[in-house]
Amino acid sequence: NWELFVYEVLAHCISADTAAVSEYLGGNLPPKLSFENAYAIINGIGYSSFASIAEINALASQLITSERNPFQQFLPPMTRFVDEAYLLRNFIAHKSYVSRRKITSMYKDNYGIEDFIAPGKFLSTKREYTIGSGDLL
Repeated sequence: NWELFVYEVLAHCISADTAAVSEYLGGNLPPKLSFENAYAIINGIGYSSFASIAEINALASQLITSERNPFQQFLPPMTRFVDEAYLLRNFIAHKSYVSRRKITSMYKDNYGIEDFIAPGKFLSTKREYTIGSGDLL
């Protein structure tokens, strides 16, 4: 659902102002497009999934004018949790060594947890973190 939401936001922003996407594609598009045509352009560019907010921001900055780019308003405390959700989702979906290593690294870097914990147990564990250290409650 998150990726569908991102695609739809991208398409709405592109449909309202094609200046950035025209420059990115090296063509001359009309100033405005239908939502369906903007959505088709995003699909045509070849982005089928995103692994992080950084990827979304990078794409949005190329395809959307800065005046219409809502993704630049995402702040690091918010983006951290979206990125964590991506990591947990990838482990649940793939159970690969790489996805396990990435969430174990996230546990250590963000929460000081040294050992691997299954995502369900991790999400159901209630821990308190201080706001002063950059973590949210």
